[in-house]
Order: sequence, then C-alpha cells, then structure tokens
Amino acid sequence: MTIEERLANIKEAYPNSTGLLLKLRDERAYTLLELAKFAKLFPGKTGCYLDQLLKADILKTRSNRKRKYFYLADKRAGEVIDSWNLPGGKRKQPTGMKYCRHCYKHLAGYVGVKFTASLVENGFIIPGKMDYSVTEKGWKWFSKLEIKKEDFSKNDRQFAKQCLDFSERKSHLGGRLGDALLKNMLAKHWLEQVPSSREITINGKGKTAFKKELGLILNTQELQE
Repeated sequence: MTIEERLANIKEAYPNSTGLLLKLRDERAYTLLELAKFAKLFPGKTGCYLDQLLKADILKTRSNRKRKYFYLADKRAGEVIDSWNLPGGKRKQPTGMKYCRHCYKHLAGYVGVKFTASLVENGFIIPGKMDYSVTEKGWKWFSKLEIKKEDFSKNDRQFAKQCLDFSERKSHLGGRLGDALLKNMLAKHWLEQVPSSREITINGKGKTAFKKELGLILNTQELQE
C-alpha cells in the first residue's frame, strides 16, 4: 500500500488526527504533548492517534534525553499532507541562536542541520539509528580540514552522534567529530562566536566555503511551508 493510500485511510478513519499530521508535515520530530497542544486534543486521544499512525508505518519514533519524539517515516508524506490544503500558516524564519549556535561543542541550529544534511547528501557520512558513520570519501574530505581518521578511537561511542536539534527538530552532527568540525571552522574564520552567547555567526568567507566545499547555499528565505 502506498503512502498516499495509507494516509487517505487514516484521514478517513480518524479525521481528527489531521491536526497532528499538519504539525508533522515539516518532517520535524515532536513529543506527544507538543502534538496534543498543537492539535488541541487530549493527550490520551493523541496517543491513540499516534499509535494508529505508527501501525500504518506513517510515523517513526526516536528518543532524546529520555523523551520520545514522533516524525514522518517517509518524506513523501509531507507532500501528500500539503496536497490536502489543510489550514496552517508559514513557519517563521529562524534568527539568532535558532539560526546558528553551538550545542555543547558542535554546530547546531538551522545552519547545523543544513550542514549535516549536506554531509549526508555528498556521501561523506551515512546516518544510522543513533549515529553517523564516515565513508572513505568522507574521510578524504575531512582530511582537507585537518581532521583525520586516526585521531579518533575505533570504539568511541561518542564519535559521531545524531543530536536532535531543539529548534529544528532534526538531527545535526554531534560527538567528537562534530566538535572537531566546529573547532576547525572557527579556526578558519568561517564562523564567529558571539561573545557571552551560544550564538554563532557565519560570515562571507564561511558562506563561500560552504558553497565550494559542500554545495550548500544558506538562505533563510527558503524556510517556507
């Protein structure tokens, strides 16, 4: 059964669940209580709808800091939900720390998520269940940034973690590899740390480097639904 058919079945059987799908269509991960609040449903009823969406293989779950998050299992699902023309506004463009910041010692926010997605799209890292693995092609790219495979322990569980971004609700690259990347980009003056803040700014040199090295063009105007 296609994703279109599965979603149509859910919409017909559980019409009140469409509020949850409206929130989830952006492919971000949300908790049960966040979804219940958005859809104006009781948590118990929300849980019932989420169970049905999980059984239909429309949603997946992930855990972060002992919390369970729900997100769409198929990117195509968001397009199908959009085609229903449900009422909903545009997502606000991120600014300040939501645009770019450090999370512990690695890059986060909109920029961090886009940067990580570009590493995946370029075949440099491969997402697993909770971590990323680095390809040989990836190590060649990282070595240009003076980050070498032998600098890391083979059995390091904190090597390349998938860290759920609190504002974007998608994964960014954490762990020791993420730490090394941010340290390197700050040293190369692609990024600049805002004093007494977690906020990071990306300058012209950084934007040029991101485009050259990853084909990544940063533009907040693309953040629309």
